[in-house]
Amino acid sequence: PPGSTSGPYTALFRSWVFPEYTMEVAAIARICAGACCPMVPYGIGTSLEGHVVPMNGGVSVDFSRMNRILEIDERNLLATVEPGVTREQLNEELRATGLMFTVDPGANATIGGMTATRASGTNAVRYAPMRENVLALEGVLPDGQVPETCPRAPKSTPGHDLTHPFRPSHATPRL
Repeated sequence: PPGSTSGPYTALFRSWVFPEYTMEVAAIARICAGACCPMVPYGIGTSLEGHVVPMNGGVSVDFSRMNRILEIDERNLLATVEPGVTREQLNEELRATGLMFTVDPGANATIGGMTATRASGTNAVRYAPMRENVLALEGVLPDGQVPETCPRAPKSTPGHDLTHPFRPSHATPRL
C-alpha cells in the first residue's frame, strides 16, 4: 500500500501524495500533467480489480486524508462526502438519523473507490448498486480543472448528464 516500504509494487511508484482538499488534488494533477507523469488514485486498498497497480510508474494519490462527511440532508436522503470516507464511517454517521448506506461490496471500502469501480454487493438487488446512488460528482481532470457534474436535485437537472459517464474510472480519466 502507499506509504509502505515493502510490497511487490512499491518500487514502481515515483512518489506518494496525501491531499486533504480538492484544490490540492488539482495542483497535483497540473504538476503531473506538465511532467507527463501518470497519477494512480488510491483509496483504502480493498479493490480486487488491480487498478491501483502502477503499470507505468507515477504518483500514487492517496485519498485517505480526504475523509470528511460534509453534509447529511435527511429530508432529501442525500449525503455529501469526500472520496476517502469509508462505508462503515458513513453508516456510523447515518445511524442516528435512521438512514443507512446500503452498498456493501464485502469490505470497508471508500466511497470514492466504490464510485470508481461501480461497486455493488449483496444488497444491490434490493437497494441498487453504487451507480444509482451517486447523483453528482466533483472530480479533478488531468489538466487540473475541477468540474461539478450537476446540481444535487435529481429531477430538475437541465442540460447533459455528466455524472453517469464521469463515475467509473475506466471511462473518464479523472481523480
